[in-house]
Amino acid sequence: MTVSSSIIHESIWPTARESIIAVIEPLSLVIDSWYTCDVSEVLGVSNSVAVCTKKCKHEPPYTIYVGRRNSNWMRANPNGSYSYSLKSLGKELTEEDKRRIYDKM
Repeated sequence: MTVSSSIIHESIWPTARESIIAVIEPLSLVIDSWYTCDVSEVLGVSNSVAVCTKKCKHEPPYTIYVGRRNSNWMRANPNGSYSYSLKSLGKELTEEDKRRIYDKM
């Protein structure tokens, strides 16, 4: 039996919902994941981005940080990791916001 990606996507949604958090205070991360997604249109917040701590949203556990970025928000490090700098998103995330972010990623 082959499991479709849409079935996997939906089955992981309850776990993912709890893992999506808005950045409140400036946040610096150094992680191995390059997995990011521009969510400006989804949220109506300019320069907003989602950064996942894993390389695939279908492989929990992970955290998806949602914040605003500046011009130097992401940097590749020599050791293969990535450094991220995020600013406060400036709003709380609703369940609908989280769903749209997850679906877009």
